[in-house]
Amino acid sequence: MKKVIIFLYLFSLEINPQSFRLGFDFEAQQVRVNHQILGGEGFPLAYHLNFAYSPIEKFLLIANVGRTLHINFAGWEFGAAARYKFYDPFFASAGILQHSNSGGGGSNSWGTNYASLLLLFAAAGVETSSITSIQLGYYHPTSIEAIGYNWLDNHTRLNLLKFTSMIRLSFIFSWEI
Repeated sequence: MKKVIIFLYLFSLEINPQSFRLGFDFEAQQVRVNHQILGGEGFPLAYHLNFAYSPIEKFLLIANVGRTLHINFAGWEFGAAARYKFYDPFFASAGILQHSNSGGGGSNSWGTNYASLLLLFAAAGVETSSITSIQLGYYHPTSIEAIGYNWLDNHTRLNLLKFTSMIRLSFIFSWEI
């Protein structure tokens, strides 16, 4: 009987801090291609819908889906991450992001390739309130993909733009559900 009581007590400690959160984020991004900053048209922003689950108090598992607005790096994104609050209000995050570049073209000076990028990332952030936080992350691809090109003339591609890394500043909003 003592074992059952101890098990129920420990099990209740694990269950009580669980929580679910629903939110969204806006991310300003700096995409680097061929070790230079990617220019182009559109806002260098991304937005995501986030769903988070906290199995224990300082640990958060996050899934997100979203899209980028930057025309040269436009496409759908799907991600998963883990966040650990190591010292209140500071936290560290790590995870993966699948970016599917939509391709197409916007002007005579550049074009966008269809590409699928799997990115690993590490980030650090701070919770500014119970519903908002700010995070700075570094994204690194698992393989080098060409996400665009510059034209030499109407028929010749001058330079393939190969994705090398990305930095994102995230503004995250989430609420308990």
